[in-house]
Amino acid sequence: MRTNLLLLMLVAVLVSACTKNLSVQIEYDKHIPQLQFAVEEIEKAGIIVNMNFSSPNPDVIIHFQMDASMSKEEYLIIRDGKTISVKGGDANGLMYAGLELSEAIQDGKNLLKLEKTSGKPYFPYRGIKFNFPLDARTPSYDDTGDAAQQNIITMWDFDYWKNYLDNMARYRYNLLTLWSLHPYPSMVRVPGFEEVALDDVCIYTNPITHTITRDWDNEDIQNPANLRVVKKITMDEKIEFWKKVFRYAEDRGIGIHMYHWNVYVYGAEGKYGLTSEQSNPVTVDYTRESVKQFLLTYPNIKGIGVTAGEHIERSAHGNISIANWIWLTFGKAIKEAQEINSNINPEFIFRQHQTSLEIINEAFKDYGKPIDTEFKYSRARMFSTATPPWFNRIYRKSVEEHGVKIWMNVRNDDIFNFRWGDPVYAQEFFKFMPQELMAGYFWGPDGYIYGRVFNSKNADKLSEYEIEKQWYMFMIYGRTGYNPDLPESFYVNRIKHHFPGINAKHLYNTWRYTSDVISWLEKIHFRQNDFEFLAEGCFDERRFHDIEMFARVPCLPDQGVSSIVDFVTEGKIEGEMTPFEVADKLDNASQNLIRGAAKIKPGNNMELEQTLGDLTALGYLAKYYALKIRAATNLSYFRLNGTDENKNTAINQLEEALEAWKSYAKIATTYYKPQLMARTQMLDWDALTLLVAKDIQLARDAKHGDTLRRIGSNVLWDRDISRQ
Repeated sequence: MRTNLLLLMLVAVLVSACTKNLSVQIEYDKHIPQLQFAVEEIEKAGIIVNMNFSSPNPDVIIHFQMDASMSKEEYLIIRDGKTISVKGGDANGLMYAGLELSEAIQDGKNLLKLEKTSGKPYFPYRGIKFNFPLDARTPSYDDTGDAAQQNIITMWDFDYWKNYLDNMARYRYNLLTLWSLHPYPSMVRVPGFEEVALDDVCIYTNPITHTITRDWDNEDIQNPANLRVVKKITMDEKIEFWKKVFRYAEDRGIGIHMYHWNVYVYGAEGKYGLTSEQSNPVTVDYTRESVKQFLLTYPNIKGIGVTAGEHIERSAHGNISIANWIWLTFGKAIKEAQEINSNINPEFIFRQHQTSLEIINEAFKDYGKPIDTEFKYSRARMFSTATPPWFNRIYRKSVEEHGVKIWMNVRNDDIFNFRWGDPVYAQEFFKFMPQELMAGYFWGPDGYIYGRVFNSKNADKLSEYEIEKQWYMFMIYGRTGYNPDLPESFYVNRIKHHFPGINAKHLYNTWRYTSDVISWLEKIHFRQNDFEFLAEGCFDERRFHDIEMFARVPCLPDQGVSSIVDFVTEGKIEGEMTPFEVADKLDNASQNLIRGAAKIKPGNNMELEQTLGDLTALGYLAKYYALKIRAATNLSYFRLNGTDENKNTAINQLEEALEAWKSYAKIATTYYKPQLMARTQMLDWDALTLLVAKDIQLARDAKHGDTLRRIGSNVLWDRDISRQ
C-alpha cells in the first residue's frame, strides 16, 4: 500500500511538472456553439491542473479552423512548436478535436510535446434510442414501469436535457431518437384540432401493476379524476420548452429523430370524432396535420420514423392498409410541410418491423425521394452476442436488392440496474455490423428510461442522472461507434480520471467480465423479445424461469452453443459448446468479477462502492446461472434415462444456486430498491428468493420419463418477415 501511495504521488508530481502554470491561448470562432462547448471543456480540464488561459504571452497557442477538404466530423490536430493547429471538416469535427484536447490534458499530456492526432467517424450517425414519457395522457412504449412513471416530470426539466446532451456530445453521439406512441397533444397545437392540445403535465394516480398492458387497456388515463398535475405549463410554454431543447441539441451537434408506433391517438381520442381506427378519415386527417404542424413548429427535426404496428388492423386493404395509411398520414405530412417551408428536410425511416420493403416501396411510390429502413439488429438483446445473426439471415438480401440505407436499432432490454462495461465486446459488435449498408445506429431500451436515478438507496451521495451513473456504458457505445479501434489505454485513462487513486487497469479488466455474464447466459437461454426474459430477475412478463423452463428454452442460433434439451437428447454436437462448457464460462466470469472487485477499496467514494457492488452482484448472478444450467442439464439426463446420481447432483447444484442467489440479492438490495419493470414484472430480489428455492423441490419431484420438449424456435428467418 505504501509503495502504491508513493507511485501515485510521483505521478501527480510528473503531471504537475508538465502542466503547472502553463499559459494557453485559444483562437477560435466564438459563433460556433459546438466549438464554444469544446473550448469550455478544455478550459475546465486546464484549470484543474493550473493552466492559465489569460496570459498575454502564452506558452501554447491552440488555433481552430474549418477545412473544407475534410469530411464531415473529421479532424486533425498538429503541433508546430508552441502552436497547435486544429482543423475540422465541420463544427462537429472541431468540437470533437477540442474534446480530444481536453482529454489529453486530463491524461496529463504535455501540450508542448503533443503528437499528431486525427479522427474520422466509423459510422456517420451514432445515436441513442429514448422512449420519452411526456405525460400520463400521451404515453410512450412502455410507460407502465417505475422508470417511466418516476421520470415524466424529468422530461420537462431543461437542466436534465442540458446534462444529457452535453454528455452525448462528450461521448461522440450525434443523434437522439425520441420514441412515442403519439406525442403531439403534448408538443404542438394543430390547426383545426386545437382542443387536442394539452396544457400542464400529469401523472396517473391509480395503482400501476404488472398486469396493466402497454396500451393501458381498461385504464382511463384521460380521466381528470385519475390524474394529478405535476407541472403547470401552457401549450405555448411547452412549445418554447421543446424548441429550446432541440436548439440545444443542435448546438451540441446532435440531430433529433421522432419515431412512432401506429395507430394511436392518445390525448386526442373522442375529440372531433377521433378514434384509433385506421379506417376513420378524421384520424387520417388529424394524424397528417399533427405531423405537418410538428415539422413546421420544429423545422430542425432531422428525421421521422414510423412503425407498421403495433396497434393496427393487419387485414385492412386499399388506402387503409397500414403502409398506405402511413403514406396518407406521415408521407403526405412531410411533403406538405416542405411546400410551406423548403428548409424542412427530414430523413424518412420506415421500419422493417411487421412489414417488408416491397410493401413499403409500393405505398411510397409517389414520395419523390429515397426513404430509409430500420432493423432491430440484436432483437431486444444487444448484450447477447457481438455477432447477431438476424440481419444477415432475415433482411440483408432485401436491403441490398432495394439499395436503401438502413438504421440499426440496437436494443438493450438485457440489463438495467447494474453497470455493464466491456469496450472489446462493443468493438467486436460494431465491426460485425454491415457498415457499408448503414446510415447509422442508435441503442437503448424499450422498457427503461435513463432519466433521473430513482431506485438507488444512496441517491444523496450519487450523481443525479442515469447517464452519469451509467457513464462508462454510454461512453463505450458512443466512442466505439466513432472509432472502434481505440486502444485499451484510452479506456483505462477514462476510468483513472473518473476514479482517481485506484488501479484503473485492474478495474478495466474486471469490468470487462460483465459482458460475459449476459452474453453466455443468453447464448444458451435466449428469448428474443423484451417481455420474454429479464436476466436480473430470471423472469418474463408472466412467470419465473424455473428449472423446468431452463431445460426447454432454445439457444441463440449460429453461436456454436447447444441448448440443454438438444445436448441431452442428441449428445455432443460437433462444433458446439455443451451446456457444461457454457456454465464454465459463467463460472470464470463470476470468479473474476467477485475477486476482482474485492481487490479495490472504495474508501468514501459511494459511486465507486456502488460500482464495485454492481460487479460483485453480477458475479454472484453468473454463479447462480452457471449452477442452474448444470442442474437443468443433469435433471434432464435423469428424466430421459439417467440415474439417481444425476438427480441428486442436480439437487445439490440447485441448493448451491440458492446460496449464490441469496448473495446476489443481498448486494442488490444493499444499493437498490425493488422496482416495477415495464416489459416484465416486479423486480424484488428478496421476494424472488422464494421462487429460486422452489427449484429444489421441483428437482426432488422429478421422475423418469418426464417430457423433454423445446419451447418454440429461435430460427426467426424461417418465419414471414412481414410478421416480425
